[in-house]
Amino acid sequence: MESALVYTLFDILFRLIFLALKLAVGLVKGIFKALWFILKHLGMGISHLGTKPV
Repeated sequence: MESALVYTLFDILFRLIFLALKLAVGLVKGIFKALWFILKHLGMGISHLGTKPV
């Protein structure tokens, strides 16, 4: 009886940890995508200004 309760608690705990990790990974990926997007556009703008002075 007690072992089943412990198993259930551990199952819930692992699911929560897994979910938190998935959310953290998604968040980090989103941040990196946004940073890459911004840097790409800044880089394009800088190179554009460098090659074609207005």
